[in-house]
Amino acid sequence: MNRQQNNKLVAISRWKKIHEKENEFIKKNSNKNNHLKMRLLGYLAGDGYVSIRQDKTGIHHELRFFPDHKSLIKPFIEASQKVYNKVPIIKKLKNYYMLRIYSKAVILDILKMGDLRSHAWKIPKFNNRIEKKEWLRAFFDSEASVVKDKISLGSVNGDGMVQIKRLLEEFNIDSRLYRYTQKNKNWNDVFFLNIIKKESRKNYLNEIGFNHSLKTEKLKRCFS
Repeated sequence: MNRQQNNKLVAISRWKKIHEKENEFIKKNSNKNNHLKMRLLGYLAGDGYVSIRQDKTGIHHELRFFPDHKSLIKPFIEASQKVYNKVPIIKKLKNYYMLRIYSKAVILDILKMGDLRSHAWKIPKFNNRIEKKEWLRAFFDSEASVVKDKISLGSVNGDGMVQIKRLLEEFNIDSRLYRYTQKNKNWNDVFFLNIIKKESRKNYLNEIGFNHSLKTEKLKRCFS
């Protein structure tokens, strides 16, 4: 066996041990902090993704999240640490941040809970009201905009938006769902969910809220 082959075997053995250790942590903590796992899923469905890709160097398992404000970094890290014992690599880009985690165990665990692609994501199965709030708050952190007279959410995933509308109703939050057909036939239709009624916006602030500090400030100013 030459040196290169030996180094490869050592590397494979090392990564195998890391993977086994990560799996053990996930199994031990599978019933703990599930509300924080819902937070991660909400962020990934909104402004992130997980991927498994293969190249000449091997198979790579990767998670990426792209928050547009630094106030979202802390809640994401809190969740990734407690759920997976992982602190993401953080990179500041021009108008947003990129958070990355490389882990086979983490990616495979997340994929067990469903598809996260923009056209295909679905609301996860929740065990309680707290988990519902965490997922909604994270998704709205990523995808919602706040103006004087409404909270607006946009997505190409029509089925997913219907699910969100129904979930909001459980918190006495009324919303309207619209479908916008693009002029270019090659472009996907976009679905907009708007929370317009003042009472419903107040209910959103009090029941769900934002981790996103700028959106919180904008929403509070609407009632001042």
